[in-house]
Amino acid sequence: MFTATPKRRLEHLDEAAPVKSLQQWQASWCSEESPLLSKDDPLTCTICLEEVLTPQPVHCLGCRHVLHCWCLEKWFLRFHNTCPVCHRTICSDETVDIV
Repeated sequence: MFTATPKRRLEHLDEAAPVKSLQQWQASWCSEESPLLSKDDPLTCTICLEEVLTPQPVHCLGCRHVLHCWCLEKWFLRFHNTCPVCHRTICSDETVDIV
């Protein structure tokens, strides 16, 4: 089995968790029906521990953890295929490792 190139790995990541601005993510997830999430609450990237600002691009994983785009991509390219918070698989091994 061959290991996918960095470009191909990032394509798989984008398929599993497309890049959105924080504002786009908030519009789709923060609503009156979701009392735990508010557009006014600060969001912290758990990789760099810095606040995610409205215009910044983010990845929202299937587990619903939201991280800076560049932080998660760097994490993912180091052959981490799990969420850095809950360790849920990001992409299936078949799509990530094969060229």
